Amino acid sequence: MLYPMFIRHQLFGSLAGELPDFPGCTPEGDTMDELMENVQPTVLAWMNENGMTTMPLPSSPREEENGCPPLFVEIPSPLPQAQDKK
Repeated sequence: MLYPMFIRHQLFGSLAGELPDFPGCTPEGDTMDELMENVQPTVLAWMNENGMTTMPLPSSPREEENGCPPLFVEIPSPLPQAQDKK
Protein backbone atom coordinates (compact mmCIF):
# COMPACT_ATOMS: atom_id res chain seq x y z
CA MET A 1 0.00 0.00 0.00
CA LEU A 2 1.07 3.56 -0.60
CA TYR A 3 1.28 5.77 2.48
CA PRO A 4 1.93 9.53 2.55
CA MET A 5 5.16 10.70 4.12
CA PHE A 6 6.36 14.25 4.70
CA ILE A 7 10.12 14.73 4.66
CA ARG A 8 11.81 17.12 7.07
CA HIS A 9 15.40 18.29 7.28
CA GLN A 10 16.88 17.75 10.75
CA LEU A 11 19.06 20.23 12.59
CA PHE A 12 22.37 18.55 11.66
CA GLY A 13 21.56 17.76 8.04
CA SER A 14 19.87 14.37 8.27
CA LEU A 15 16.36 13.66 7.02
CA ALA A 16 13.29 12.44 8.88
CA GLY A 17 10.02 11.12 7.52
CA GLU A 18 6.68 11.92 9.12
CA LEU A 19 4.03 9.28 8.44
CA PRO A 20 0.54 10.61 9.36
CA ASP A 21 -0.91 7.07 9.39
CA PHE A 22 1.68 6.01 12.00
CA PRO A 23 1.71 8.87 14.57
CA GLY A 24 5.10 9.24 16.21
CA CYS A 25 6.82 6.87 13.75
CA THR A 26 9.78 8.77 12.31
CA PRO A 27 12.21 6.95 10.02
CA GLU A 28 15.51 8.80 9.61
CA GLY A 29 18.54 8.77 7.36
CA ASP A 30 21.57 10.82 6.41
CA THR A 31 20.57 10.57 2.73
CA MET A 32 17.27 10.11 0.89
CA ASP A 33 18.29 6.54 0.00
CA GLU A 34 19.03 5.74 3.65
CA LEU A 35 15.74 7.30 4.76
CA MET A 36 13.81 5.19 2.24
CA GLU A 37 15.62 2.01 3.33
CA ASN A 38 14.61 2.74 6.93
CA VAL A 39 10.88 3.28 6.33
CA GLN A 40 9.62 -0.32 6.47
CA PRO A 41 11.77 -1.53 9.39
CA THR A 42 10.87 1.59 11.39
CA VAL A 43 7.15 1.16 10.67
CA LEU A 44 7.24 -2.52 11.63
CA ALA A 45 9.10 -1.75 14.88
CA TRP A 46 6.60 1.03 15.66
CA MET A 47 3.67 -1.34 15.01
CA ASN A 48 5.22 -3.99 17.25
CA GLU A 49 5.80 -1.46 20.06
CA ASN A 50 2.18 -0.30 19.77
CA GLY A 51 0.71 -3.82 19.67
CA MET A 52 -0.78 -3.37 16.20
CA THR A 53 -1.57 -6.56 14.30
CA THR A 54 -2.92 -5.04 11.07
CA MET A 55 -1.66 -2.31 8.79
CA PRO A 56 -3.89 0.81 8.85
CA LEU A 57 -5.58 1.90 5.66
CA PRO A 58 -3.58 4.69 4.03
CA SER A 59 -4.90 8.22 4.28
CA SER A 60 -5.01 10.61 1.36
CA PRO A 61 -3.88 14.02 2.53
CA ARG A 62 -5.47 16.62 0.31
CA GLU A 63 -3.49 19.49 1.75
CA GLU A 64 0.19 20.13 1.60
CA GLU A 65 1.76 20.41 5.02
CA ASN A 66 3.68 23.68 5.43
CA GLY A 67 3.89 24.00 1.66
CA CYS A 68 5.41 20.54 1.31
CA PRO A 69 3.51 17.92 -0.69
CA PRO A 70 3.68 14.34 0.60
CA LEU A 71 5.84 11.66 -0.94
CA PHE A 72 3.91 8.40 -1.24
CA VAL A 73 5.93 5.41 -0.08
CA GLU A 74 5.21 1.71 -0.56
CA ILE A 75 5.16 -0.09 2.77
CA PRO A 76 4.86 -3.82 2.15
CA SER A 77 4.24 -5.91 5.19
CA PRO A 78 3.74 -9.51 6.19
CA LEU A 79 0.94 -8.18 8.42
CA PRO A 80 -2.67 -8.16 7.12
CA GLN A 81 -4.29 -4.93 5.98
CA ALA A 82 -7.12 -3.35 7.95
CA GLN A 83 -10.44 -3.82 6.17
CA ASP A 84 -12.37 -0.82 4.89
CA LYS A 85 -15.73 -0.72 6.69
CA LYS A 86 -18.49 0.28 4.28
